[in-house]
Amino acid sequence: MKYQQILELAIEIIDYLNENDLNFENSDQLFCNLKDKFLTLKNFDLAKAKEILDSFSNLNSIQTINISFAIILFYILSNCHYPQAFWQDVILKKEKTKPSLFKMFLKSVKLSDYEQKEIVNTFIKKLKTSETELLVNKYTTNFGKIHLMEMLWIVLVEKYPNFQLNLWRKNLKNYIFKKNEKRTGSCKSINKFCNSYHLSLKGSLEKPGKFACEDFSKITRFNKENFLVSCCDGIGSCKNSFLGSCFASLSLEKVIMKNLKRYQLLESDQSVFQFIDHLYNHLSDELYQEFFSKIKKYNKKIKNTTFSIDDFGTTLQFCLSLKNFLICGCVGDGNFIIRKKIKDQYAYFNLNDGRSSILTPKVFSVSSLKNTPQALQLFLFKKDEISDLLITSDGFSKFLPADCLTDRFLLADQIFFTKLRNLNSENCFKQIYKYATLAVDSNDQLGSGDDATLIYIKFDR
Repeated sequence: MKYQQILELAIEIIDYLNENDLNFENSDQLFCNLKDKFLTLKNFDLAKAKEILDSFSNLNSIQTINISFAIILFYILSNCHYPQAFWQDVILKKEKTKPSLFKMFLKSVKLSDYEQKEIVNTFIKKLKTSETELLVNKYTTNFGKIHLMEMLWIVLVEKYPNFQLNLWRKNLKNYIFKKNEKRTGSCKSINKFCNSYHLSLKGSLEKPGKFACEDFSKITRFNKENFLVSCCDGIGSCKNSFLGSCFASLSLEKVIMKNLKRYQLLESDQSVFQFIDHLYNHLSDELYQEFFSKIKKYNKKIKNTTFSIDDFGTTLQFCLSLKNFLICGCVGDGNFIIRKKIKDQYAYFNLNDGRSSILTPKVFSVSSLKNTPQALQLFLFKKDEISDLLITSDGFSKFLPADCLTDRFLLADQIFFTKLRNLNSENCFKQIYKYATLAVDSNDQLGSGDDATLIYIKFDR
């Protein structure tokens, strides 16, 4: 039975026990009913289960059910082993380390369950490193199995009978793979010198009144030199943020396209500088007007005359690539890290989070640009200095902590830049999907339903 099927079976057993916990006269009847109900337990040894239960003293009815489930979970998680045989040769020490528990766990599973033997040694090393590095390797190293076995150790070896069914259920749910809903995502080869990737995934945890991904990302290629990438994160407190993130991205695209045509697609150096000057002076106003126009058309279509633009609140981060320049901008929070290559060394630049000295959260949104145009921050870079570029929504805050800029750059380099740059297009997009999946899963663990967007652009010289 596959690991995910084991987790689903365990949850099904918990639900059955919760529905019938008052109908069992004793543990023997409980185990017999479970054997009849679940085919996987047909060879379960009642005598061995009884032996474990008898090793506990003064169990009440709820504690009996708790321990009974722990025995069954151990049985299905370890491929039909029993704790007595599994731990009989283990010298119980007060100081137990995670690596030692992991080695004990390996005794109950086949090494063929792992892609290669090195994964075991790699994981033992990773257990001693940072939580962020552990998170990246979570699925490839069966981290969930290890955590569950550690919990079973506490219950069955340290004799803790109060691990209730609902707590087990919560932990099991954390390790069931969730099929994340992709809102947008693609990889595009802009030209032979540039590849771009973007992905927006819906958070795993359901948010009250929110049924769709509030993040939105897009890549638009205008010609072989000019392209635009955008990342929008709808503000959770705004009821139409799902639409706001989409409208902001499409509005920016329309404004940029209109100005490219106005300056004749930047066919001369003079037109390029005029275009850049125009954006610095007018982009904030033009973006707001187009954004408001889309919201107005939408509400007219649904016959809503009492709408508020603040209901469509969203952040915005973007990069516009021209022939020799990059124009990067942001409204609101997120992560925007640019890596420059200077000779044989890399340098990093972190865009201002767009907050200026403004204190009211609502003004971190495109919907506020009419009254606070300074919330839109623009930065100009020479294109031939840029190696690659990373944009993420705040759903990636677990990976890129904001409290220390040096740590943020180091993690960005180790987790993202170095890894992604050396992959081909197909594998790069797969890795980005994996990162986004881990981000929403991490947010779920922290009780957050944050969506996750990642944009990566690679320049080759």
